[in-house]
Amino acid sequence: ILPIVLTDNMKFLIDSGMYYIHGRDRSLRPNLIFCPSEVIKNNFNIDDAIAVGHFIDMYSIDYMMTPGKVENWNTILELGNMPITKLPIKWIQDFIKSFTHAYHSRARYN
Repeated sequence: ILPIVLTDNMKFLIDSGMYYIHGRDRSLRPNLIFCPSEVIKNNFNIDDAIAVGHFIDMYSIDYMMTPGKVENWNTILELGNMPITKLPIKWIQDFIKSFTHAYHSRARYN
């Protein structure tokens, strides 16, 4: 997985708002927002989407964490107007499996 080298396609994914950081909770954990509707709407490559997620997570670890104080983050699934039945279950399972394996006990899924 590491080091992550951003391609032009991955930069486009970040600019689309597929996965982004928005503020902190009251315990100062960063809020990472994932929008699966952007992936589905724009027909993004799943491997690139997962790599972008790892890039955002590594960025938050490197620049938003403080050892002993802030050591994990919140992950929020933003569905927008998309019904939950439209989510590709296999893809979501692969996404969560990749992140829970790579960042064990760091992420809190809400």
